[in-house]
Amino acid sequence: MKSFVLLSIMFMVFFFLTIQVSAHDLIDDTCKKTHFYDLCVTTLRSDPQSSKADVQGLARIALEKLQAKANNNTLYHIHKLVNRGSFKDVF
Repeated sequence: MKSFVLLSIMFMVFFFLTIQVSAHDLIDDTCKKTHFYDLCVTTLRSDPQSSKADVQGLARIALEKLQAKANNNTLYHIHKLVNRGSFKDVF
């Protein structure tokens, strides 16, 4: 859940980023502007498309990672409830 929140914040930072960055290393320069540099770099570099992406592309990658994490967390909690055999926590 903590990484979901961190990825959400990272996405918002990307979305509102308006400062020009050098072409040297866009991921590094962009992630330096976030509060969670290590998480940002790790997340973006894990996607092969990030090496060719512009800032908008990096934001799209971050959003896709965020959505995947949210889906995985939701499925985890659903399976946990199903395995307990009780849905009274849900309804």
